[in-house]
Amino acid sequence: MRHKNWKTYLKIACSWLLIFSICFMNLETVSASEDETSVVTEQEETQDTEAFTSETDAQQTETEQTSEQFTSETETETSAETEEQIPDSIEVEKLEKEIQEATSNGQVPTTKLVEYVDESGNAIEGAPETIELGKISDHSELNISDKDYEFKSAKVNDADCSFIGVYKDTVYWSSDNINANKFADGQKLTMTYALKEKEKESEISKTEDLEQEKDTTETKESETEISEKSSEQIIDNEKSTEQASDEQLPDTISVQSFNIAMQRSVTNGNEQTTNRVEYVDVNGNPITGAPSVIQFGAIADHKELSIEGRHFEFKSAKVDGKNCVYIGKYNGTIYYSTDGVIAIKLDDTQKLTMMYQEYHLVSIKKRERGEHLCSLPIQRIMQSGLSVIWQ
Repeated sequence: MRHKNWKTYLKIACSWLLIFSICFMNLETVSASEDETSVVTEQEETQDTEAFTSETDAQQTETEQTSEQFTSETETETSAETEEQIPDSIEVEKLEKEIQEATSNGQVPTTKLVEYVDESGNAIEGAPETIELGKISDHSELNISDKDYEFKSAKVNDADCSFIGVYKDTVYWSSDNINANKFADGQKLTMTYALKEKEKESEISKTEDLEQEKDTTETKESETEISEKSSEQIIDNEKSTEQASDEQLPDTISVQSFNIAMQRSVTNGNEQTTNRVEYVDVNGNPITGAPSVIQFGAIADHKELSIEGRHFEFKSAKVDGKNCVYIGKYNGTIYYSTDGVIAIKLDDTQKLTMMYQEYHLVSIKKRERGEHLCSLPIQRIMQSGLSVIWQ
């Protein structure tokens, strides 16, 4: 009986174990299914996200490339248009119109591409930092406090400059007043000046005063020592002084300085003529009875030629084939000018040639019966090669 009960209990226990095992297996199957479903869902979401991100990146990259291409094309077109609008050279006439327009609007056009220096190339203290646009000859004056300067030259890289202007914010310069060139990077207009003669004398006197003050504290040479100096040494000193003077004389100088020097010479009663001149006819032959000198100044003021009983018409004034409009003297040296602005030193072998055409005055009077028209046949006057002026 007990044995049967034990078997019954054993069967019941096995049945429960079987039931529990089946339930546990079902639970694992459901959990695994849920895990697989979750993994598949996550994979699909990841794939969708990656696809969306890839598509977005592609669109952004394409947009950036398009923007860069548009920017590059725009910059290229703008640069090309700018280069076309700003030429390397331009007519001075167009620059003058730009200046006139600015002036009519109440503006004073200037540029900072300028430097004011002395003859040694040193910057002039107190000089302006700008220069007005236009002809250099109109702005060549330089006055600083109590010092007066005279204009020497205006150059851009050692080339003479006569005009400066601006076109579309670009500065141009000209050497012939016809065409202008664009300023290159680093280029400037160099205005060179020198102290006027009276300023130099003032500086020299100041230097001499300082030297005299120094001499008072030093021992002076005795008159005996000075007298013992050899004459050869004195001659050498004179020669060296002459050479130094020649070195200080410039090859070119402004005509304005001549006018100042001429006024000073007139005040001191110095001679205002030079014998570096010759008067010739149209064939190049010397004119008998012509003056041996000519007065300094503008040729137009001294071109009349009067010789008793003869009549002359002025033709030209030249130095070695170049037209001369002015002749003057500076520090004992003769200069001539072809433009009335800048004068050139006259070489030792050069002369001013004044050329004239001689003519005769012929009077015609009413002929009476039995009288000749004139004693000298007109044909002979015409054939002589001289000009005839009828009165």
